[in-house]
Amino acid sequence: MDRHFHLPAKAILLINIAGALSFSFLLFNKRQPILAAVPAEIQRDFSPAEAATIAGTNVDAELLDYLVNNFCAGGLCRSGSWTEWVILNTQSSWEIADLQLLHTALLVTIHALDDAGFDGYSLLSGYRFRHSRGVYLPGELGILARVDHEQQEVVLADGALRKQWGFYIYHELGHIVDKRLAQLLTYEFQRLAHGDKDVGDGKTADGFWLNKAARERPAEATADAFALWIVLNHTTNPRPVIWLRPEGTNYETIAGVMDSVIQGISPRRT
Repeated sequence: MDRHFHLPAKAILLINIAGALSFSFLLFNKRQPILAAVPAEIQRDFSPAEAATIAGTNVDAELLDYLVNNFCAGGLCRSGSWTEWVILNTQSSWEIADLQLLHTALLVTIHALDDAGFDGYSLLSGYRFRHSRGVYLPGELGILARVDHEQQEVVLADGALRKQWGFYIYHELGHIVDKRLAQLLTYEFQRLAHGDKDVGDGKTADGFWLNKAARERPAEATADAFALWIVLNHTTNPRPVIWLRPEGTNYETIAGVMDSVIQGISPRRT
């Protein structure tokens, strides 16, 4: 039901004056307020896409300096801009350590896939990462991260960035790789986990899932396995601590099956 509110004439006059002053500020201050606090030597490096991304956010100069001068190190940004991977908006509260973790996760995954015979960059590029404040995603208790394939966007809560040394980022990257390979990762992982047999009831085989959701949803178990494959074989990160995983679950076994999957579907085999 529509509701209409009536304001006194004096209040309307004050609102009009405030609006006119705001318009004048915008008219004579072409640059967004955030840019005024950023050193000129950083501002000169802004592309139009970067300037549009930054507009209206509260990003500080030090973080922006990292994005402009360090985030793309190692050839991560073939477009030449951090906006290829990172989304800034008014809900973001990225910290430099978060961006360093994301930078490392992307490069490590790209190199691991390259080493296996894939084009790692092509498998991941096009997806961008957004930060969401709070341990979990808003309204989704227990959910630390989520990938939206339609929008090609990954949203990471604080818990995904500041727990388990990047494991949850690698998990979401596993979903992206699986999507780009038409779910071949999931199909092959489930087939091998079931002893080279049909996947049967569609549930993940015992011993190959880390939580109940992954038991019921094979794609989640596959993304976990991909993350373990990266962490155990391509990083020096501590092993993830998954408190509710079934007793007897062996990380090395899961990562080993994923390695067999990766090697088996590698373009080198074709």
